[in-house]
Amino acid sequence: ALVGGVVGRMIGQYMDDADKKRLAETIDAAPSGQTVSWHNDDTGRDFAVTPTSDFYADAGKECRSFDQVVYVDGRREVMEGVACRTPGDDRFDFSGQSA
Repeated sequence: ALVGGVVGRMIGQYMDDADKKRLAETIDAAPSGQTVSWHNDDTGRDFAVTPTSDFYADAGKECRSFDQVVYVDGRREVMEGVACRTPGDDRFDFSGQSA
C-alpha cells in the first residue's frame, strides 16, 4: 500500500511496478544516508536509492529528499528527487520529483 504517485519522468521510465514498490518501501523505511540497492531480474537494471534528508512542506506534508541511481545498458543515470505525504496518508507521492 506504499506505492503511489508518479515516479520521476527520467528514471521512472526505467522502472516497472516492482521497482516502484521497492522505491516506495525504501523512502518509507530506510534511514537517511542508508543506500538500498537492488537488481531487477526481469529488466536487467540495477537501482540504488539513498534517502538524504527529511523535512516538512506546506500543510504539514512529511517529505524526504533522495538520490537515485539506475544503470541502463551500461549507462549510469543519476537523479535527485523528493517524495511527500500528507498527514494521515501512509503513501508517499513522487509527483514532485525533479530530474
